[in-house]
Amino acid sequence: MKNYIQIGLLALLFASCQDVIKVDLNGAEPQFVIEGTVTDQPGPYRISIQKTVRFDEPSDYPEVSGAFVTLSDGSTFDTLAEVALGIYQTQKLSQGQPGKTYTLTVQAEGQTFMATSTMPTAVPFDDLAQEKGTQPGGGEAYLMVPVFADPVGIGNNYRFIQWNNGLRLPAIFVIDDRLSDGLRSTRPLFAPGSDIETALGDTVQVEMQCVDRVTYKYFYALDASSSNGPNASIPANP
Repeated sequence: MKNYIQIGLLALLFASCQDVIKVDLNGAEPQFVIEGTVTDQPGPYRISIQKTVRFDEPSDYPEVSGAFVTLSDGSTFDTLAEVALGIYQTQKLSQGQPGKTYTLTVQAEGQTFMATSTMPTAVPFDDLAQEKGTQPGGGEAYLMVPVFADPVGIGNNYRFIQWNNGLRLPAIFVIDDRLSDGLRSTRPLFAPGSDIETALGDTVQVEMQCVDRVTYKYFYALDASSSNGPNASIPANP
């Protein structure tokens, strides 16, 4: 009888946990997402325009077609052609130049967006080393280590993109030179919480970008919002 009472109490406790709780989460109107890159390598360059979706909807971001997109470097004014749905490509700007300021203007669905960015001087990417570590589930893993000499003078900002076996890692890697001005940088590309590990035998490609301060701060905040960044505290969607 004693055992029967204990089982009955456990059943009652489990039954009491069946309440359905509906969380009232804030929604948001779709926002435009405009992304493009101009480099010191030969173009053409592309701008993509999409819209966000609600967090409870499938991650199928609709492309924005029919936008009027222009890009200027102060001397050349380029009207971009839509070469695919939501993809716009330069026709006149053939190669970006460090020191020039680029202005992007987008007119879409009755709204106008504008952004400016000055291309920094490139810092040579000297070498790509590796640092041996351990995977969370056991086994060996490797961290990629970009090696380069930071120029003297605070104000250099860097972004890195890594591909493993042709697959781009979703992790965000950005650093600046506030604590390493004028020094040789050997910081590993570390992404807390990433489920993609670099193992022996993988083919790895790393791209180093010298970016302006505004771009650095954007990716820094985006990384923090995913709870991976150095100042991550409250996850949010910027």
